[in-house]
Amino acid sequence: MEPGLQYKPNRTTRPTVADHRRRRSLWTRLGILFASVLLAFMAAELALWAAGIQYPRSSRADYYCGTSRLPHARWEHRSEGRSWVQINSQGFRDREWTINKPEGTLRIAVLGDSYVEAVQVDPEERFTEILEKLLQQRKCIGQSRVEVMNFGVSGYGTTQELMTLRHKVWKYQPDIVVLAFLTGNDLRNNSKTLQNDPGRPYFVLDGGDLKFDSSFRTSPDYIKTWWERLAYK
Repeated sequence: MEPGLQYKPNRTTRPTVADHRRRRSLWTRLGILFASVLLAFMAAELALWAAGIQYPRSSRADYYCGTSRLPHARWEHRSEGRSWVQINSQGFRDREWTINKPEGTLRIAVLGDSYVEAVQVDPEERFTEILEKLLQQRKCIGQSRVEVMNFGVSGYGTTQELMTLRHKVWKYQPDIVVLAFLTGNDLRNNSKTLQNDPGRPYFVLDGGDLKFDSSFRTSPDYIKTWWERLAYK
């Protein structure tokens, strides 16, 4: 060792009591901040609920149709009318159905868009319910029991209605299928050029044949982040 130099052992400085207190104080402040934010969100949610303001999620990504109703969704509709909307387990605004058709029952499946789903009015005011009631009362088809099944989804075009028929309706063994076609927008809905909506399916011409265009499955509207899938699966 050189003259004049003092040897100092290499030791790790141990935390003092003051260091421990500072750390506890930091975690305490972070805990209070987190609790305050959580309480603020809860208070805002209660205030919106008390004011009758709701923004429920009513739709989800659909492998065949691009989007469909979220099963068991419920909300109060207040635009262009006021009604209580309740979606069944299959993603349609109707009562629950049995897969197997009851004996002696005539089933009529109705496909369409918002004019069929008709969230603006109560279910008993829709033409599907009125049709079922009239056919049953007047015995227009003999003694058979009548079930008019509503497969309408707001915003659907004919492509989506066809995919609904193929993948969701046939299993119920309908005797009659009714398509409600709206000339106001259904023609546009079926054209990828006119509609310009990457989140919905289309049929496109391919060598003179109609080919199903499933490119919507790569659109941002269809692909969700992992937390969105966790929350809305």
